[in-house]
Amino acid sequence: MNDRAPRPRRSKRDLSHLTGPHRELVTALTDERLGAGLTGTELGAVHGWGQGKVSKIEGGVTRPSNDDVRAWLSTTSPEMPAVERGRLLELADLVSAGASRWKDIDRDGIAAQQRARGELEAQASLIQIWQPKVFPGLGQKPDYTRYLLRALGRPVDQIEPAVEARQARQQVLYDSRITIEMVILESVLRRRFDAPPEVIVEQIQFLQHLAKLPNAFVGILTDEADKEMLAETSYVIKHGDDFADVRVETRTRELVMSDLSEIEVYENDFKLRKAAAVTGDEAVAVMNRAASYLRTLAQ
Repeated sequence: MNDRAPRPRRSKRDLSHLTGPHRELVTALTDERLGAGLTGTELGAVHGWGQGKVSKIEGGVTRPSNDDVRAWLSTTSPEMPAVERGRLLELADLVSAGASRWKDIDRDGIAAQQRARGELEAQASLIQIWQPKVFPGLGQKPDYTRYLLRALGRPVDQIEPAVEARQARQQVLYDSRITIEMVILESVLRRRFDAPPEVIVEQIQFLQHLAKLPNAFVGILTDEADKEMLAETSYVIKHGDDFADVRVETRTRELVMSDLSEIEVYENDFKLRKAAAVTGDEAVAVMNRAASYLRTLAQ
């Protein structure tokens, strides 16, 4: 870099929402880049990374994989002592399989969390969703989301902003550049959690609408098929030009993994569930049966 050129400066970022190891790793990587006199664009260009990947890593939006950190340090710090390099790679392993509690994820409000998810979804080219418990967030109608958040005990004053933010995420459903694949368990179609039957019927109808979109795949894993393939916790796999991750949801935490070998395990699992699911007219028939059952409850 030309000595007379202005040196890259550290941008002001709020990293307080990150876990300690994630914050430590991001700070160290940023320091190494600045110490090498490289801008984020210059560093990304060396490794053929998409525009903004470095910024997303330094802002804590994208979790760097072990390979990302190796590549980063090979450019910014080729002579870094092995002990220090090993420490940062250990942090990368920990961060790429990070688990955050829902109360920490939601500490800035559910709507803020939904907006952050929406930003990542808009950057993806493929989103694969397995959901054995509820309709996927990307495919929820407003009333369904309201009843669901109430059932989960979310703060009342956060529900409406969260509903609005979740609806805004659905713009990706109509983006032809993004492929959306959803597989849900048949029992999801009948699960009400205190919602009136007509709310679930409306939700089923919206899922049928999504199944007709040219960039969407909707599959139903029937009750019979589920006996052969036990339902596990839900997960979402995302692939973009410069990132890939899988998010696994439990009652108390969200586990995010960006290690390619771990992502492959979930990709293979999704492939099996997708192959076992009914689609097209058969899926419509399953959804219609569920809707008919719910209508009898409303009478």
